[in-house]
Amino acid sequence: MSIFIAIILLGLIILFHEFGHFIVAKANGVCVVEFSIGFGPRLFSFRKGDTDYCLKILPFGGSCRMLSSDEELYELDEEQKEKREQEKQAIEDKFFDYCQGTYAEKLVPEMLALQRLHIKDNLSEWRQLLFFSADIVNSLPYRSERTEYLPVFAARLTKNPHAFDKGTVFGDLLYELVKLDLNHRKMKVERLTYFPSYERQKSFLSCGILLDDVSNYVLLYHVAGVQKNGSYHKGLNGFFEEEDMLQVSLTVLTKLSRLESPDQTLYIDENPSVFAARCMSYPESACMCMNGQPKLAALVALELFAASGTKVYYSGDFDPEGLWIAQRLAYFYPGNFEFLNMDTECYEKCISDEPISDVRLKQLERITDERLLGVVQMMRREKKSGYQEGIL
Repeated sequence: MSIFIAIILLGLIILFHEFGHFIVAKANGVCVVEFSIGFGPRLFSFRKGDTDYCLKILPFGGSCRMLSSDEELYELDEEQKEKREQEKQAIEDKFFDYCQGTYAEKLVPEMLALQRLHIKDNLSEWRQLLFFSADIVNSLPYRSERTEYLPVFAARLTKNPHAFDKGTVFGDLLYELVKLDLNHRKMKVERLTYFPSYERQKSFLSCGILLDDVSNYVLLYHVAGVQKNGSYHKGLNGFFEEEDMLQVSLTVLTKLSRLESPDQTLYIDENPSVFAARCMSYPESACMCMNGQPKLAALVALELFAASGTKVYYSGDFDPEGLWIAQRLAYFYPGNFEFLNMDTECYEKCISDEPISDVRLKQLERITDERLLGVVQMMRREKKSGYQEGIL
């Protein structure tokens, strides 16, 4: 009798243990192929969703069989595979109907191909991602000729401002859909190894989504902006006429088709103090400040200057980081780009007592622009930084 009770208790423990697997699997979107009470041949079964629920002949314990991430559908029996394919087809048919008459209809084949990557998972989760993909595509802000901050866009679609954060399931999905949309519009955003964040930021911006606007700005002076409708931007025009410096956000830049300099030349400084001094000393010149490492706003501004055929003169600090910024900007700018006050003579004039460590000097190996190699050689010898403020 005691042995029989022990077997019953062991069976119950196994059953509850397997039920725990079942609950956790369902909660995490893992496909449960079969959940059974007992062992041996089936007495009774029914199917709901992806799962067969079974009562088996030996009423001891149970089992929970899951489809792992590296399993394929051929491990299911023929009847299960057929049912699953029918369910998938029904979801796809409903998806076609859902997208009909909307912008997403144009991207249905691409969205289906994208979401088939999730086909091994729970079909209800797959359906959710599929239909949500259409909602995202139909809601991209550029289609209403406006821009929207990413957290605001996320809250509008999901009530959660962090839903599309980088590295999340929805965040990765949004980026894939943005790229699908750009491809459909035949818009190519370059992948730049020397500006690794450019592709993602510019892709989102091309769909009207701002990843960071409050801190993404560029300083301009004596510059006019032409809007996409052909008229001049009144705000920029006012600062141009008053000869005042202006901090221009990424939002403003998205409204423009080009930026103009009075004489088609632009002076760019890495440092704000040098930029301010140049504006005061040469009030008729068009000037721009990078303020350290280039943000997307600065790169977009350069593209807008290139659209008006502007020639650029760039001045930056004499240290490994400064030379790397200078070289990357020269590579990036599609027009005429010259270095100003960045030769060996200027380095000698503004050299400081601040040492450059051997680790930082190692970074000079990535400088390959012939116009900077003389400075690189001298910097390796002197092992000291130089600053543009020293030659004002």
